[in-house]
Amino acid sequence: MQQNCKQKYSKRLFFNSDSLKPSADGAENAASSLHRLCLAVKEERPILMNTIKRYIWSFLAFTLTLILCLIPIPDVPQLGDVPLMDKWVHFVLYGGIASAVWLDIWRNASTRQVRLSHFFWAVLVPILFGALTELAQRYLTTYRSGEWLDFLADTVGVLLALPLGLFILRPLVKRCPQRPPIP
Repeated sequence: MQQNCKQKYSKRLFFNSDSLKPSADGAENAASSLHRLCLAVKEERPILMNTIKRYIWSFLAFTLTLILCLIPIPDVPQLGDVPLMDKWVHFVLYGGIASAVWLDIWRNASTRQVRLSHFFWAVLVPILFGALTELAQRYLTTYRSGEWLDFLADTVGVLLALPLGLFILRPLVKRCPQRPPIP
């Protein structure tokens, strides 16, 4: 038989969670305070999980990019005659991050109107993430080096994903049926 938080802990703790002092009427205040506390703790985990579910493509893109930017690179032979291959990789990675953010924005938006907050999350946050990963490569690792040209490639990738998000992904996702909110 499963007990709820109020039944389980009502006899152990006799304090009011608001003041953290012993309460005058003992178990009833402690039980109700503890019950509210248990409900708040139970609600925290689903909020985080629902946020990750709603923005799964952004979460995966940021995580994959962070891992790829901070792991040691094995010695690989040159990939033909592709000049500035490292810059192209940064361009594609950060363009992919911004595209994933745009996709998640339009998947979860209640309206297809462009808002200033969309630019914050889909442009400014990936650019700041690129700056932070370059600083982390430079100062936190001994096997990677942060470069300004890598940051420039990151920024160009994010900025070129802007028209993709506004003019291609928004109408494309608009044609898809609107998903119900995750409970």
